[in-house]
Amino acid sequence: GKKGIEFVPNKTVKTHDEGPSPADVQLNAKLLGTLQEFGAYEDEESNQKREQALENIEKLMKIWACEVCKSKNVPVEYDCSCRVVPFGSYCLGVHSKDSDIDLLCIMPQSINRTEFFSRVPSKLAEVNGITCVKALA
Repeated sequence: GKKGIEFVPNKTVKTHDEGPSPADVQLNAKLLGTLQEFGAYEDEESNQKREQALENIEKLMKIWACEVCKSKNVPVEYDCSCRVVPFGSYCLGVHSKDSDIDLLCIMPQSINRTEFFSRVPSKLAEVNGITCVKALA
């Protein structure tokens, strides 16, 4: 028969039963120590600032979406809520202390792209803790 790698879709192939070797554990600890030494990890204070900025952005977006819906006389029974979803390195937990936060804002259908991109970036720039806003349409 053929030798080599067999592709089996939708199955996880276990390569071995053992965990990491003592040498692997030691090398991993050394790597983590080096990353910590070079400041690759965000400290608790910076993490709290980042979390607070995210909360502030979400609150601002919800208030803004409701205001726009009201100004357009969108019926109350329609959902005027929005969501702010982080993605990228922050969402994956692999960001550094100097990393940006990539956000996706999901707005109600009654708010169009032009309204969003003409008004939201300047509103975000006013939020305490936000130092740079780059809107990608």
